[in-house]
Amino acid sequence: MSNTWIYKIMTTEQWACLNREGFWTGSDVDRRDGYIHFSAWDQVLGTLEKHFAGQSDLLLIGVPLSSVESELKWEVSRGGQEFPHLYRELRTSDVGNRRTIDWDGRFQIGDPLSEGDCDPNVDGERLANETRGETEMPLRYPL
Repeated sequence: MSNTWIYKIMTTEQWACLNREGFWTGSDVDRRDGYIHFSAWDQVLGTLEKHFAGQSDLLLIGVPLSSVESELKWEVSRGGQEFPHLYRELRTSDVGNRRTIDWDGRFQIGDPLSEGDCDPNVDGERLANETRGETEMPLRYPL
């Protein structure tokens, strides 16, 4: 498990919301549980297969551990593994990198992300403009 980065799997709509608002309070599951679910690198593929099978509008968001460490807890979850849980909203300033996740009958995630490893096809402003006027996700909730 990498000790320097954690990863969030997001839809392009969720990414657009984060980019537009400057913060994101998580998915319905995140808000229900009271924290934002993340994965370590060696957990990403299992998380994709369990929770996102067949989806094609996904992004892998890399967050340096140092930017969220004080509000992050590693807690036992699936299969007895410890997963990173963020007990506050995700902020655009937390995001270190991002890339699209390819689906061709199975997920293709490539190598671990590194500083500045951004997919040039993931344009947050374009995505934000495309989703304006659509159903908005709730932006704030108590943690």
